[in-house]
Amino acid sequence: MFIIPNVLIAYSSFGSAKRQLQVETDKNMKISATQFNDTIDRVIEAQVYNLEQLVMEIDSKQIDSKSPELRRLLELFIDKHPDLENIVVGNNNGAWMKAPDPGKQDYDPRERDWYKATMENPGETVIIDPFRSLTTGHYNLYISHSLADGQGALTISLDLAKINEMVGKVELGKDGFLYIIDRTNRIVASPTIEIGEEVEGDYVNEIQSAGSGMFDYTSPVSGRPQRAYFLTNSWTGFKIVGVMEEDEIKKAAMPIFWNSLVVSGLSLVIGLGLLYFVVRAVTRPIERLNLSSRRVSDGYLNEEVAVSSKDEVGQLSANYNNMVGTIREIIGSVAEASSQLAASSEELTASTEHNSKAVEHVVDLVQDASADAEAQAISSAEGARAMEEMSQGIYRIAEASNQIASSSSQTEQDIQTGSEKVSIVATQMNEIHRSTAESAELIRKMTEISSQVTDMSAAVSDIAVKTNLLALNASIEAARAGEEGRGFAVVAGEVRKLAEQSKVTVEKIRNSLTMMTELTDQAYAKMSQDVVTNVELGMTVTDDAQIAFRQIEQSTKLIIEQIQDVSAITEQMSASADQVTASVARIADTSAKSQDAFQSVTAATEQQLASMQEIASAAEGLAKIATDMNGKVEYFKFDKE
Repeated sequence: MFIIPNVLIAYSSFGSAKRQLQVETDKNMKISATQFNDTIDRVIEAQVYNLEQLVMEIDSKQIDSKSPELRRLLELFIDKHPDLENIVVGNNNGAWMKAPDPGKQDYDPRERDWYKATMENPGETVIIDPFRSLTTGHYNLYISHSLADGQGALTISLDLAKINEMVGKVELGKDGFLYIIDRTNRIVASPTIEIGEEVEGDYVNEIQSAGSGMFDYTSPVSGRPQRAYFLTNSWTGFKIVGVMEEDEIKKAAMPIFWNSLVVSGLSLVIGLGLLYFVVRAVTRPIERLNLSSRRVSDGYLNEEVAVSSKDEVGQLSANYNNMVGTIREIIGSVAEASSQLAASSEELTASTEHNSKAVEHVVDLVQDASADAEAQAISSAEGARAMEEMSQGIYRIAEASNQIASSSSQTEQDIQTGSEKVSIVATQMNEIHRSTAESAELIRKMTEISSQVTDMSAAVSDIAVKTNLLALNASIEAARAGEEGRGFAVVAGEVRKLAEQSKVTVEKIRNSLTMMTELTDQAYAKMSQDVVTNVELGMTVTDDAQIAFRQIEQSTKLIIEQIQDVSAITEQMSASADQVTASVARIADTSAKSQDAFQSVTAATEQQLASMQEIASAAEGLAKIATDMNGKVEYFKFDKE
């Protein structure tokens, strides 16, 4: 819980330091590149100033004559400027002179790039991209200016070795460095790459496309991520680039990360130590409460916890002492009540045992008398029961016969009703047959009328066609009439439109009538064939059902007459059986009353005996409960040790 925040704080400090170092590193790269650019400006400006002073002293004719004075001037100038490799002066005639003097050479200044560029910009200082000298093999920068008479030009060859040496002395962080490339992407100065080597990559295009800027890229040499700042020299067009590896910034920030972790670790250790003492101050009173509660659970109600503070733990201890005191009072009251209950239970048990013995003696006497009365009652009851069962059987037969007779009468009525309904159905089927025939005739007449309407719609369609032709002829005549017939032409056009609309409407009516005629034909065929056939079949079935109902009605009448005879005989037998049953029942009733009296006495005595036994059992249970309660109460200790 404490480790994660400390690690997050250390990581946050590391990230913040890394970002700050990134800002400072970018600032230092900008300063170093800017300062080196200023140095190049001073070097170039000094050479430009010397060059402009020198061309004022030279005339193109001196070159043609190989003037000794010009020779001495050139030699003197080159001696005073050791950073120059040579001086070349030439004119439009192709004459030239160099210092130091290389001797005889096949050389024409007019074919050189520096001469061409200078003559195209007379009166201005021209600097072309550096290239390697054929004489010395050094990588030189050529600064040129036209002569005062405009008939020639002079160039000085600045050796870039000194600038390369200066670049190598610039330090950016631990492993950072500066390098310079020209407008053709060739190295002008670098501590790691050979002079004149061409560099390639997307980052080079980004450098050449802008005047200055900061960017990240992956080194094509080491393959590691790098951060660079570049700017452009205004004299030469050189790109001065400062480079630092991004890992260097991370390495520089790592000590901050480790220091943050160490500080966080120490803070964690100190915090845990303080936390230990705080926790101990809280847990010790709780441990005392735990120990005391364990003794209370063992039965020691004389426990109390010393209260030494008024904080939450002290309040908890005081409440605990109050709770134990309350429990002690309750258990004491329960102990007194259980003692009184035990004494009362013992007295009740003794009294119940005495009453139980007396009741048992009475029960024995009553049971003997009841046994004799019971034997007599059983004999009478069996005879009465037999007569009663026979009487009930005869009665049920008579009742069933009456129900059958009643049901048969109802069945006869239902059959008559069914026969009447079948007659009504037959009449209705005849009516349906007549209505179906009339409907078929009406549908046939509708078919004839639909045919007549179809003929009329054809006639209307023909009239619409003729009207259209007449309107067309009228339009033609109106066109011949010219301006005077224009109004007539408009009317003819409207008539033609109405004729066309009438034709379309008649066509729709014809289609609808055709569909209606087809549907009417289908309905007529259905009515004249299927419906009529089904109605005739229904009439035949109805006639058969009517005949069957008449036969059932005759059979039912015969059954009803026979059932009524059986019912009369059964009722006579039932009346005789009722008289015999009544006589036997009176004898059995007398015996039963005697038996019931003995049984009531016996039952009351047995019930009293059972009650006495239950009271005795309850008294024993109360005594046992009181004993158990006393045993449990004795588990607790009330006196303080």
